Order: sequence, then C-alpha cells, then structure tokens
Amino acid sequence: MTTIEEKSLGAARKGGTGPITGVIDYAEPPSGTGLFIMDTPGQDIEQMVAMVAAGAQIVAFTTGKGTPTGSPIAPCLKISSNSDVARRLPGIIDIDGGQIIEGADTIEEVGARIFDAVIAAASGKPTLSEIHRNREFALSQIRPMGV
Repeated sequence: MTTIEEKSLGAARKGGTGPITGVIDYAEPPSGTGLFIMDTPGQDIEQMVAMVAAGAQIVAFTTGKGTPTGSPIAPCLKISSNSDVARRLPGIIDIDGGQIIEGADTIEEVGARIFDAVIAAASGKPTLSEIHRNREFALSQIRPMGV
C-alpha cells in the first residue's frame, strides 16, 4: 500500500455492494437494518469497542497484517485479507479470506465460511482470539454523544 487513499478504498470495499443505510456516531446503535457507517477513530481496538458498545454480538475483524486483537465482551473472528498472513499466523487467523484473491475460492465460498463461523461462535465455539485470551479495550477520547 502506498497511500492512505488506497487503504480507504480497500476499507470501503469490505462493506460490500449494498447501499449505505446511514451514518452513526461512536457507539451509537443502528436505527434499523442495513449497512451503517460508524464514525470512529482509525485505531482497530477503539473501533471494536465502539461496535460492541453499539450492540454488536460478534465481531468479524478483517486484517491484512494479522493484528492479534480480541474483545473482552464479544467473540472476535479474525479474517485475513491475504493468504500469506493466514499461513504465517495460523494461531491468530480464523478464516483465510485471501483465497479469493488467489483464485482458490469464490467470494460466495469464503462468505459461506464466514457465515458458518459466525453461527458457530454464536453457538459457543471459541474463536482463536478467545482461545488466546486477546481481550483488548481502549478509549483515547471521551466526549459527549453527538459532539
């Protein structure tokens, strides 16, 4: 990656192709169904804290580096965006999403694995971040909602 713009384009693509339903503040629960964009700091752990505070029951955390992040409150599935990370960090990555880029699997196949992993975690199967006790929590800025 050469620029923050490239990183932002990749992040936007992870949202899928459906329309954006709304934009919500840090830790604000969505007002309905659909894709909501949350105003959060750029730091991974603070983003996860905000999503869980807003009501997320399970976190599907995509990573290109293999950040060993988890949550003390909700299960966190780690999904690699490239297979090299999944191969180098098998104890951190739950799902290898890089198989799509490599042509080994389709978006639908990897999506089905993610869906199955979410169901398994919701049914009590521990994620790798739970097994390894990754329980990070951070707030760098406290401010009133809507300010």
